[in-house]
Amino acid sequence: MLNDEDMRRLLSVILLWIVMLPCAAQDDVKALGAAVDTIVRKYSHHANVVDDIVEDVYKKHKKNPQLITRIAKSYYSYFKLPEDKQVTFLVNDTARALKFIRRALEVDPKFGPAYLLAADLFAKEGQKEVAMEWYNRAISANPNDTAAFVARSAMLARDDVEGAIARLQEMKKNMPDYPVEIEVARLYRGIYEDSGGEDIAVKMIDWYDKVPGEQMTAGDMYWYALIMPTVEQMRAKEEGKSGKELQEALNDGFKKAANLLENGCARFPKNYGLNQLTMRYMVNVKRFDEALSAYNRMVAADNAKDEPANHYNLAQIYIGQRQFDKAEAELKVSETMEGATEKDAQKASGSREYILNLQIADLFGAKRFDEAITIWKEYMAKKKAEGKLSISIKDQYYSLLNNKASQLDSEKDKAEKIATFRQTDDVLKDMMSDADDTNTKTLLLDRRLLVARNLAVLEEDNDYVYRAALEQINMCEALPSAELTGGVQRRYAEACFRMCQYYTNKFINTNRSRADQQKVREYGNKVLDYSENAANINLVTQWFTSLKIK
Repeated sequence: MLNDEDMRRLLSVILLWIVMLPCAAQDDVKALGAAVDTIVRKYSHHANVVDDIVEDVYKKHKKNPQLITRIAKSYYSYFKLPEDKQVTFLVNDTARALKFIRRALEVDPKFGPAYLLAADLFAKEGQKEVAMEWYNRAISANPNDTAAFVARSAMLARDDVEGAIARLQEMKKNMPDYPVEIEVARLYRGIYEDSGGEDIAVKMIDWYDKVPGEQMTAGDMYWYALIMPTVEQMRAKEEGKSGKELQEALNDGFKKAANLLENGCARFPKNYGLNQLTMRYMVNVKRFDEALSAYNRMVAADNAKDEPANHYNLAQIYIGQRQFDKAEAELKVSETMEGATEKDAQKASGSREYILNLQIADLFGAKRFDEAITIWKEYMAKKKAEGKLSISIKDQYYSLLNNKASQLDSEKDKAEKIATFRQTDDVLKDMMSDADDTNTKTLLLDRRLLVARNLAVLEEDNDYVYRAALEQINMCEALPSAELTGGVQRRYAEACFRMCQYYTNKFINTNRSRADQQKVREYGNKVLDYSENAANINLVTQWFTSLKIK
């Protein structure tokens, strides 16, 4: 264990060594400040030794407020460091920090950084009123100190945003040309980073909209572009738009953000975050070549990192360029590299399905239906072996079969068309066995009705429609009455309409039996009770009239 004298010698050597190291890159005062900072933070458990060394440094540079303030900052750390005090030490020595702050102000009563350090110190301690006094003193000493105005407003904004903005506007008195708008935007950005909120996001974008691009830093451009698409959609929602229009607003936001980011990367080509966001948004607007350029700048940027998300986004670029082998290689990296999560694996899996869909779309476009269906069946077999064969994957299989059947010629390929529709119905039955909620089951029965109608036309047999509609009705009627609402009710009413139509045609075209007439009445009344389809209700009313049903 070193005694105080040994520690004094050691720290003196360390101080000299650290001061000498960076001299080629920066001036001695900065190097000395860094050296003092290292000693104070690492060896504060030898306070009596450290204080003596720091005092020696101070005496040699006691006319330099910059170095003195740097010493003050060393005694008050805002960072949570490891617990082992023999390695690092969490310094929150307010008294020593204030002692050096006052010494700096004795040398230069207008030295703004000293005031701001004191204000920050008290703000971190939760003493807002004292912090505000120091901010006000900073502004009184330097009416043109923009940093003091901004820092004071940032603290005020936690409780009173409008008051904080009003204080920022005071800067115009002495600095009429100062771009207050960007400081207000940053103020809202700080609030948004801390707590989020749609209203804050909109206000942040509203103020950034007023700022010329050349006044923005890389950080400004990043946040402006990041939130822009969401805010565009929120604005459209406030205007009463919905559905497709909301999606269009979101897409417009991505386009605007992509253009902004393009300008940002021209100004800050080595900024990692800006290039990363540019890559993502260029993919969203399908500008894949520009997205790839952003990726290349990103990996060469300052503080570049190798993250799973970057490989995933690179895969999206290759997918957009239809370079599927390259995309698969990047997806593999994104889900297996160090730091990858289960979510990364899920995203990669979703992208593989998307690649399959693109390949299948190409095959369908060339009318190579069976090749496309074979590819998907192989994928289904793989997922089944993994225990991950979901109803959504089966749903895609249904879509492929149904699409093939719909495109086959009813005369030339009639037998194959019938066989494919029957396959489609088998898949729907299988999906129904997997479904665990009534709404999904009735939706699948809806599809079976459509398949049944196609088969009825091809085979001239209306019993297909009859059986599918009856199955849907029986299932709905087995439900508690409270569940016969919404989409289930609509499908129930539609099935009843089909049954009413079936028995009406049967009554008219065959033996006009009283039993068929009663079925028309039974199902027609259910349509009148449950349907919201005006056209169906009018038809049922007409059938009742023609069949003299009351």
